[in-house]
Amino acid sequence: MKVRHGRIAGDPDERVRGATGMVFRKFGEFRSIRQVHLWLRQEQMPPPCVEMGGDGLRIFWKLPVYNWVRALLTNPVYAGAYAFGRTSSRIAVENGRKRVSRGHRRDRDDWDVLIVDHHEG
Repeated sequence: MKVRHGRIAGDPDERVRGATGMVFRKFGEFRSIRQVHLWLRQEQMPPPCVEMGGDGLRIFWKLPVYNWVRALLTNPVYAGAYAFGRTSSRIAVENGRKRVSRGHRRDRDDWDVLIVDHHEG
């Protein structure tokens, strides 16, 4: 989570930190994103999710989908790295109109910024 002046720190809520840490511990045990996903659903262990609303950020708990588990486990911020430019946009002209598609993954060598050991993982 971001705090003042662009610093990154863990969530102050112990329950959120514990649940997130559990996902990483289970990945270390299973060595499979799919197995972590199946375990979380089988054991009815909903991890925290963040939703942006009119009142700001809201944390709620729900059983994960596979892509949520994958996104968490592959996000460099949880390893203590700051990364920017992991995805790009592509622009095409179709039927005379501009079409922008976002979220195209880039190779790590092509990321704009990667600062390893930027903060505590």
